[in-house]
Amino acid sequence: MKEVKQYGINDGYWVSESEVLPNTKWVVVWYESHSEYEGDGVAIAKVGRGEYYWANLGHCSCYGPLDEPDDAWGKIGDYRALLHALEFDENIEGRRRDPKDHDYKMYAAVLRQVKKIHKQERRTLDNRRKRKAERDAAV
Repeated sequence: MKEVKQYGINDGYWVSESEVLPNTKWVVVWYESHSEYEGDGVAIAKVGRGEYYWANLGHCSCYGPLDEPDDAWGKIGDYRALLHALEFDENIEGRRRDPKDHDYKMYAAVLRQVKKIHKQERRTLDNRRKRKAERDAAV
């Protein structure tokens, strides 16, 4: 199995290989521990060629943030759906997350990292296409 690229923000919780979905490309993790048995956060995973999933890392248990990995990941959809999920409050239709919200910092940090990764992936893909076009033109 190929190693999953992980981007940890703040406390440095890492998702183990047994906790990720098959064919996961990368995971962005924001996690804040409040004690040995309590914390909260979110993980976003890119699976395959562009399906995104999220896991709520909020917990109060001795098993850790992803205590039920098989049930932890919920499908978001494509990149646009991911951006919407991170920018808007899931509890109030059409409401953007507000800096006064207690979890605003978490979602804003994850959104910045996801956008950065997406930009890098697009640049890499564009460079590959350019090199292929140059090779094809040389033939």
